[in-house]
Amino acid sequence: MYHKCKNIDKRRIKTRTKILKLNPLIKSTVHDYLTPNFLSMLIFCTALFLIIVVEITKDINLHYEIGIQLFFFISVTILFSVGFAGIIDSVPSINWKFQAIISPNDFKYHIKRSIFFLGGIYGFLLVFFIIVGIIINPLLLFKYLYCVVVLFFITINIAFTVGSVLVKTITLSFVIALTIWISTLPVAFLSLLTIPLLGTFIKAKNEYREWSLL
Repeated sequence: MYHKCKNIDKRRIKTRTKILKLNPLIKSTVHDYLTPNFLSMLIFCTALFLIIVVEITKDINLHYEIGIQLFFFISVTILFSVGFAGIIDSVPSINWKFQAIISPNDFKYHIKRSIFFLGGIYGFLLVFFIIVGIIINPLLLFKYLYCVVVLFFITINIAFTVGSVLVKTITLSFVIALTIWISTLPVAFLSLLTIPLLGTFIKAKNEYREWSLL
């Protein structure tokens, strides 16, 4: 009985240790990124997404109309883009002095952290989008899922560049408009989206250290 209790205590200590090691990272990520502006965008985009899905799926016959299909995929792509844009407001809220002095981390760490947070927040909507998209039009789903993923990474890159939130928002709006236009062209033109993706990545990598100096 003594040994049994001792083993149980050891397991509890190990579990608590694991929780303590995990929690600070999650808490700091949520504290840094989940700003009121980000939360409001999340609620707004989630509500509109659900409304669009409900309206589209009311009549199964509408799925055969290409105009309705394009409306669905383009609308959802724009909604995701607007939702992702919330991270532009979150990056300036990071405790950069702490990151620079107490816990210095490289660009790769911050990008991974942003992907983990943004992907975790919008992951359930993305899965829902894939399920509905397969039902409506699998080929269009592939095209617009690619656009959503590209915009996901471009938004993160833009968020880590130095500049005002207004300038970043205008830049992202232009990229979103460009992406939607390219999405209406043949599939081969989707490769053009690698240009803003690589361009914003290089710019973000060169400028992210400046956040510690602000």
